[in-house]
Amino acid sequence: NNIGGSVSGKGTLGIAGGQTTLGKKLALSVAAVDQQSGILVIDRPLTYGGTWDLLGGVLDLNTSAATLTLGGQTNLDGGTLTSFGGALVLNGNAHAGNVTIGGPTTIFVNGTLDQTGNVVFGLASNTYATIASTGSWLVEGDSSIIGSYGLITNNGLLSDPNGSGDAQVQASIINNGTISASNSTLTLAGF
Repeated sequence: NNIGGSVSGKGTLGIAGGQTTLGKKLALSVAAVDQQSGILVIDRPLTYGGTWDLLGGVLDLNTSAATLTLGGQTNLDGGTLTSFGGALVLNGNAHAGNVTIGGPTTIFVNGTLDQTGNVVFGLASNTYATIASTGSWLVEGDSSIIGSYGLITNNGLLSDPNGSGDAQVQASIINNGTISASNSTLTLAGF
């Protein structure tokens, strides 16, 4: 599937199976994008303000020009995000858990990312994450950022806010902001 033109309405664009490429001239304005399985390829800049759900399959930002900027609720609750130099920009509220982020992928957290399950960094190369001064990455409870590759530059807040559980961050960290653990253990185990 190669989707161009206009996809609009109050409903949801569902991706389930096969490979779908969001074309260069796509105007995307549905209420939600819901990827259950399959491969969704983005090879250009795309800005979207609705709800974006990655529940399974592969979201492939396959060129350095592929920047996916999300302003609405984003849920990375399964599947794999991968790229060949592309970027994911989270400007709104986001949730992550049980997702793999392969490299080289760059993630910018400008809003709040609430993590309640494990996030695996790197498949064969680095994942880079930058938490902006306005951003927060909350690693809840027993959730962890795991994997052999990855670098987080924190200019905002990296926190285990719950006061319960043991969270671990295996990515390397450059901290220019605040790291916080509330009555819990946040283990920094970067390489």
